[in-house]
Amino acid sequence: MQDASEATPTHYGIILHIMREYHWSWTDIVNAPADLIQEIAIRLEAEYHWREARRKQDEDRREQQRGRR
Repeated sequence: MQDASEATPTHYGIILHIMREYHWSWTDIVNAPADLIQEIAIRLEAEYHWREARRKQDEDRREQQRGRR
C-alpha cells in the first residue's frame, strides 16, 4: 500500500485509504458517522506520519553503522 504521504493529495484521498484499510464500500463510508470517519482519518494519517519517521530513523541508523565499519 502506498502511504498517504507519498500519494498525490486528492479530494477523496483519505476516504479511499479508509475504504481500502477497513474493506469498506462507498455505502459503508456514506452511512458511517462523520466524526467516526474523521477520527479514522486522523489516526491513519498519524500512523503514516510515524511510520515514515521510523523508516527515516532506521535508514539514518543504517547509514551511521555503515560509516563505522
